[in-house]
Amino acid sequence: LGLEFIELDHRVEASAGLPLTAIFSLHGDAYYRQIEYDCLAKILQSDQPVVVAAGGGIVEHIESYELLLRHAFSVFLAASPETLWSRVVAQGDKRPMAGRETALAQLRLLLVRRAGLYAKAQLQLVSDDTHPTRLLAQLIDELQWLRADQAQQRQGS
Repeated sequence: LGLEFIELDHRVEASAGLPLTAIFSLHGDAYYRQIEYDCLAKILQSDQPVVVAAGGGIVEHIESYELLLRHAFSVFLAASPETLWSRVVAQGDKRPMAGRETALAQLRLLLVRRAGLYAKAQLQLVSDDTHPTRLLAQLIDELQWLRADQAQQRQGS
């Protein structure tokens, strides 16, 4: 898309001066969410369009999610619990599963609990078995359809 890509978790780590695992173990979720909010607000203040990758838990921090929905075009990349599980394991992130025999079942429940929040995104794409290049092509197609719809609505009003 020719836009800067920002991984929000990387900004949080840079701001805190700690890796995510240390942020959560030393300071907890509330501290992480405050830094996440501050970093997101700073990113969204810029006039430059960017692509921001936010973690799935952002939807449960009301202030951050409302900020995101108000000031950005949001895309939810949906995937099955099994796909998400395998992606997390492949990244080497053991935090969500540490000491939890029922972690996959908990992930399923988490996704059910968050479903209504994820549905607030302006666009939803299923990413399970889709190669990133194909997913990007789908995203571009959807954005073009949305632009065409908006242009048509402006002409009709």
